[in-house]
Amino acid sequence: MESKVWSGLPEHLLPRILSYLPTESALRFRCVCKSWKKIMDSPQFLDLCSKHACCTPWLLMFKQQESRVCRVYDSFQNKWHTLSLGFLPRGVKDVAAASGGLLCFRFDISATLAVCNPLTKVWKQLPPMQFIQTSFAVGMVVDRNLRGYKVVVVGSHWDCFDMKTEIYDSRTNSWKRTGDLPPRTDLRREFAYCDGVLYFSTSEPDVVLAYSMEQEIWRKLQATLPVSLTWSRLVATQGLVFLVGGVGTQGISRSLGVWQLQKDRMQWLSVQKIPEIICRKFLAICYHTYEHICCVGHEDYICLFCSTSPKVLVYKISRHTWHWLPDCPLIPDKSNGGFSWFSFDPYLHAAA
Repeated sequence: MESKVWSGLPEHLLPRILSYLPTESALRFRCVCKSWKKIMDSPQFLDLCSKHACCTPWLLMFKQQESRVCRVYDSFQNKWHTLSLGFLPRGVKDVAAASGGLLCFRFDISATLAVCNPLTKVWKQLPPMQFIQTSFAVGMVVDRNLRGYKVVVVGSHWDCFDMKTEIYDSRTNSWKRTGDLPPRTDLRREFAYCDGVLYFSTSEPDVVLAYSMEQEIWRKLQATLPVSLTWSRLVATQGLVFLVGGVGTQGISRSLGVWQLQKDRMQWLSVQKIPEIICRKFLAICYHTYEHICCVGHEDYICLFCSTSPKVLVYKISRHTWHWLPDCPLIPDKSNGGFSWFSFDPYLHAAA
């Protein structure tokens, strides 16, 4: 490539060319010089990126008490790297949700939340909620068409058995109360989002509740759960809702399976059973403590984890195969646990 040719490149074409770079390359190119960083931080450049955004999602791994740094697995490059979140304030406690290139964080004290784009290092503290003083479950949904996002929080004022629901809209920068949960609902923190609905599982009784983002109401999912479940987690990816769970007796899992929600028939269809050898290894990692098990929908994959270990078991949906991700070299072999995971779309144009 001749420098004379490229030195004559019209200035208005450079942002267009740079906007086609993969996210990883764009982040490196921002460090080339001040003029390039100025171009790639400009609203015009970010708008160009949004028009042809296409990137491979990252798998983010956070460790307890290390919320201002995360480990990233890039499936395209098949490697781990570190993403610094040092720009966030010291009061940030943990990640509550991820969607459309944004992360939602809790603070150490109070029910305050913050939303940020970890790539552009822009963050925003959300205003105080109207009623909720203690947030329990947090869901976030980004609407790229409307260029905004909503945050749904389930929590309480003082009675932990009296769960209320509030929803934040970034376009109005305000909260409002919506339909509440049935009294004494034991809701799990994890959720699955699909087609405008947030799905939450409950511990007792073991049912699935659905929250409509449009109607802003809760309802019980009518699909009957598979029999003999010892635990279950909900996952959504590629427009489908899955249930991952253990099957056994007397509270002990003997096997693990995957079911897909058939929305037209309102039933769970068995699609896969984890091979016995892999099942034994995974349950051994978790010490059969099922409360530690987490699942994340990640493109064509369902990722299974245990909060006490950095190991990741992956189910490839299209091929019905299982494998382990490469171990993260950025985590000591003998770590004391406290891990959480999120699927993340690395969009430079996502605005907090």
